[in-house]
Amino acid sequence: MRISEALSLPSDAAPPGTRMLLVRGKGDKQRLVPLHERAIEAISQWQKLARAYLGERPPPGCFTRCATAPRL
Repeated sequence: MRISEALSLPSDAAPPGTRMLLVRGKGDKQRLVPLHERAIEAISQWQKLARAYLGERPPPGCFTRCATAPRL
């Protein structure tokens, strides 16, 4: 995955249990990218830290682009 693709992912791109990401790349083409266990752990930790930093928890099941949701 290109860094520009990773930085443009919304926070809902990796809800709990995600093993693959749907990535939109050059030419607006989509592809599935498998996630390594370490990447899954890092994403989970980042999401926890982001919620703590914001001082709030998103509503249950809310992994969409909420107004306060951080981007991955």
